[in-house]
Amino acid sequence: MSKTAIKKIHQIDAWIKENYKTSHISTFAVSVQNKASEENITKYKAALAEFKNAIEKDPENAVLYNNRGSIYAILGQYEEAINDFAEAAELKSDYSDAFYNLGLALKASNQLEEALVAFDKAIEIAPTFCEALNNRGVLRVMFKDYENAINDFKLVNVGRPVDAKAYFNLGNAYFAMNKIDEALAAYDKAIEINPLFAEAYTNRGNLKFSKDKYREALVDYNIAVDLNPNSWTSYNNGGNARVCLKEYHIALIDYEEAIALKADYHDAYFNRALLKISLNQNDTAITDITKAIEICPTEPRYYNKRGLLYFLKNNLELALKDFTKALELNSTYVKAMYNKANALFASGQLNEALKYYNKLVDSGEERPEIYFNRANINAQLKNTEAALSDFSKTISLNENNAEAFHNRGRIYMDLHKYENAISDFEKSIRLNPDYAEAYFNRANALFYMEMFDDALIDYNTAIKLAPDNEVYFNNRGLNYLEMQKNELAINDFDKAIELNPQFSAAYLNRGNAKNDSGNTVEAEADWKLAKEMAGKNN
Repeated sequence: MSKTAIKKIHQIDAWIKENYKTSHISTFAVSVQNKASEENITKYKAALAEFKNAIEKDPENAVLYNNRGSIYAILGQYEEAINDFAEAAELKSDYSDAFYNLGLALKASNQLEEALVAFDKAIEIAPTFCEALNNRGVLRVMFKDYENAINDFKLVNVGRPVDAKAYFNLGNAYFAMNKIDEALAAYDKAIEINPLFAEAYTNRGNLKFSKDKYREALVDYNIAVDLNPNSWTSYNNGGNARVCLKEYHIALIDYEEAIALKADYHDAYFNRALLKISLNQNDTAITDITKAIEICPTEPRYYNKRGLLYFLKNNLELALKDFTKALELNSTYVKAMYNKANALFASGQLNEALKYYNKLVDSGEERPEIYFNRANINAQLKNTEAALSDFSKTISLNENNAEAFHNRGRIYMDLHKYENAISDFEKSIRLNPDYAEAYFNRANALFYMEMFDDALIDYNTAIKLAPDNEVYFNNRGLNYLEMQKNELAINDFDKAIELNPQFSAAYLNRGNAKNDSGNTVEAEADWKLAKEMAGKNN
């Protein structure tokens, strides 16, 4: 190896140490790559040629492979880096740095289990290797092995008590375990050690946000932005805090700033969409969610939320398409399953909707709205006993659902259990005194029980609450007929026909009333009209 080559390699090695403290890849490999300027990239490529020559002359030198691997890693050429680090580790089995760097390169290329093995080996060789402990802890957090991750970070704290990053990572592990007090103490310590640690402020803000301390969270997000004006995450999270504080205009600005800093930040597009939904700007919300989907087409929440917006616009075809896509991405996504069931119900695909409500129930969902909707479908499909069971289940889960009592009362009506029906209609009315349909159906039950005076009171109340409902007038007219008040009955049938000139039953009933009054000519005319209207309606 020439003296010139040795000098150049030493210069590169010194440059690495100056910028990254050691020849190890930075814990945040992506940020290392981003720091590489064009000038430095030229230096790295020249260094690779020198390392190649050096390795050809000294192929058993593990350090050369390790250092060349570091250059490959900085350039983002992880496959080549992995090969070099593995070769270095094979040549020198107690080379902890090589195993550590191998772990980082494997982690950067998303080979996480292999990376964990490499970090294990580095720590086995050097038990107090703080960088390896820190990175193994981060991986363990990713694998949800929180207790062992915490042990790793604590070992770093012992070996290097002023390591802000280790306290930061410790806070992340505690936060993931919902150990809020411990997480807060760790973040506080990280900030005490390094008051300029922007990410620590961001994550402490996230912790405070999770405890509904939105104003305190916002203070931390603002500090993070002051320390790092390019922190799109802090702008985004600050926007979330401002939404909770009802500072909508400023929240919108925060989301826009986050998107300006990171054009492919799909979370910010989605969060901005959620804000626009709360401001009734659904069309532009759809635009934002569509953008989020373009950036991240594998996130089921985005399809589900856009589907809901299409559902609100009564575009059931697009809504169903989005709910279906959400379930393709996550077959156990309960919200998407429920929303698809509702969209199928709304589009008249009752049997298909029933399948999805059944899936929800089978999965253990105990939400009253699921049973209520399934009950309504069963009622329409004439599955009477199933409908009765589901309405009863709905009521057991929510005793304040006036509509559930009313609809169960309707089922009892179909079963000719009029007393049970009246009891349910009464409960429905107690819960909602302005529920016209409940008064109307209680009147119908009383009518069938031949309690015509009581029925009349309920028909009157129903008509007072809903004076444009032709069916209410028609049924009160029938009640008047039973009370031998033909003139009043005819007046009601007239009103029903005025409200709906195509209402064949009202013509038929008016004809019957006129016939009972001896007016057979007009009765014949009404019966003829009833027949014509019935033909048109069919």
